[in-house]
Amino acid sequence: MIYELRCADLNSFAPLVPSPGQNLLNVKLFFDGKPLQWPILPKVQKYYDKKRKIQKDRADIGIFIPGSITLTNKAYIALSDFLKQFGELVQLECENGEAWLYNVTNLIACVDFEKSEKSGNIIRIENFYEDNIPNTPAIFKDVHTVRTRIYLNVEAKMILEKLQMEHSLTGLDIRQAGISEFY
Repeated sequence: MIYELRCADLNSFAPLVPSPGQNLLNVKLFFDGKPLQWPILPKVQKYYDKKRKIQKDRADIGIFIPGSITLTNKAYIALSDFLKQFGELVQLECENGEAWLYNVTNLIACVDFEKSEKSGNIIRIENFYEDNIPNTPAIFKDVHTVRTRIYLNVEAKMILEKLQMEHSLTGLDIRQAGISEFY
């Protein structure tokens, strides 16, 4: 079985956003399954909702850019040894504490583009080549969904959930991949 690694619900936690005053219009901030080659690393901060008296907390595992996750220092300490096997952790300059960006660089051809449900050329619901998935723990991306999704197998899911419980991490969301997003 293949799972998708997601992060904190935006209704429950505050995401990271670019700090004001940065010109990021000409910087292509996306992921392609390769080590980051960005000309600059954006400065980030926790999102503040001016309409709210009480601000939401930042989750230990959150989002900044689709196709990646961010970690607090607490999550970095708990997860980095495992995550680094499948990608890179890049420290971001953060105005409200430590922030790490996780970029998965482990590419596995596992999505059957022809059999997946699409909207135009964008895959909405994946159909997988199950035989291509390793039976040892793995976090990975597929070339067809590399900019938006992070996958993991059941062995990696079990490890992440165990680490989440041991370290009381917030924001980790692991869902079965290849089923409707409206379940």
